[in-house]
This record gives sequence, C-alpha cells and structure tokens, in this order.
Amino acid sequence: MYKILKSVSPTGRYITCLYDSCRHAGHSKWQNIRHIKAEKDGQRAALFTRLRRKMEIAVQEGKSADPSSNIQLAQVIEQAKKANMAVSSINDWIKTLKERGSGAKGDLKIYEVSGPEGSAFIFCTFTSNPTKTQIDISTVLRKAKASFSMGKVSHLFDSKSVIQTDFPANTSLEDAVNLAIELDFDDVFELREEEQSFLQFSGAPSLLNKFKTQLASRNYEIQSAELIYTPVIQVLMSDKNLEHVKFLYKKFQDYPEIVNIFDNVAWSEGS
Repeated sequence: MYKILKSVSPTGRYITCLYDSCRHAGHSKWQNIRHIKAEKDGQRAALFTRLRRKMEIAVQEGKSADPSSNIQLAQVIEQAKKANMAVSSINDWIKTLKERGSGAKGDLKIYEVSGPEGSAFIFCTFTSNPTKTQIDISTVLRKAKASFSMGKVSHLFDSKSVIQTDFPANTSLEDAVNLAIELDFDDVFELREEEQSFLQFSGAPSLLNKFKTQLASRNYEIQSAELIYTPVIQVLMSDKNLEHVKFLYKKFQDYPEIVNIFDNVAWSEGS
C-alpha cells in the first residue's frame, strides 16, 4: 500500500495527499479480479501467468535473459518472489527464456471494446499473432454481449504514461520536479512503501518509451512503466449485465496474451 507524501506538478504547485490504492479499482484487469468470486488458486495462477508474461516482455526489451544485466527483468523477478511464486518456478522460466535466445516474440496492441449498458473496455495485449488473439477475444466477447469498437471507446478514458522509479541518492524532490519539467512530464509524485521512497512520473501516453529511455539515461532506475486508462465517467450496470462483465474477466484472467484490461464499470464493494 503506497502513500503519496507530496504531489508536485511542473507548475510548482504542491498538494499533500494520500495515495488511494483503490483509485483505479474496477479499471484494471488485475484489480478487478478481486471482484470476481473465483477460487484463490485460480487468482494465484492468473497472477503468475501475468508475471511470466512480464518476464518475457522484459527479456525482449532488455535483450537479455540474465537478470544481472537486465534491470527490468530483475525487478519483475523480485515482484514474482514477493507474490510467493516458487523460486524453482522462476528459475525454470528464466531458463526457458534463455533457451529461446531473444525472448518474447510479439508487439503491444490495444483493442477497444464496447459492452452492455454503456460499459467500455481497453484491452492491452502483447502478441506475436494479433489475428489469432483478436479471434480468441472476439469469441469471449460475444458470450459477454460485448464487441470490438475500435476508435469509439478511447475517448471515454483519460490515458497517460505512468513510470515508477527509485529515488536516487543525493536527489531531492525539487530535482525530480525540475527533471519532470525538462522532459515534458505532467506530474511527479513521491511515494513511500514501508521505509523506502520512490518517484512516480506521469505524462503523455504516446511518449512512454521515450520517457523510459530519458529517465534511465539520468540514472533513475525504472521499477515499472505502463499505460494507465482512467474512465472519464463510470457506468452503473444491472446485476444481470454485471454478470456478463464478470464472465469476461474470468475467461481472460489467465489468457497470457492479455497484459491488462481497463474498464469504466462502477463496481460496488460487494461485486
């Protein structure tokens, strides 16, 4: 659970607040899993599938299956350990990735989906066969009364690049703010987990890779980097149609090509 100590915009305005870990609740595939009444073992399996996929992507982007020389891979491995993924399973998967040589084969692809009662979804996928992935997704969508709506959904969400880094030694929050201004970020936040501080930068969604490269070149160690889609307005759904949405998430929770799903559903606490 993170707490934001200070929120600082490049305009220089300071806002003290708490980081609400439920801020995106209901908007992310992995946050929504907790709303689905599934067995805990199934949830663990879905999380481990996602972590293995993140390791694949890290190997492709870092061009190495050696965590000692691939910081992004090392960070995902640490996440897997914290999630209680067996060390033997992690090592076996890393061995498999090394044997493949060049890591994951594929590209990131975004799909926009419309569902019942004005519900909308953003599917973030990493796939080497987009045609097959689209067919697989479409099969489940039909059963959930949903369909692809490319170009018709994205305006219902605010999207941004979100990059979390370490808090470098001998670096002040003011230094981070000045860097954010220089690199055209929208915001930078100081985060704290237990006794450790981090920085979270956010900016234009189209500049995610550029932002990552720029921060790394300034000796900021990247902890995570992703596109976040936050709904402009959430929609309330009938219990019947909410079951369709739960069905959709349940079917996709262990589908390896889907990295994340964001939605605009107003999930109730007991959903």
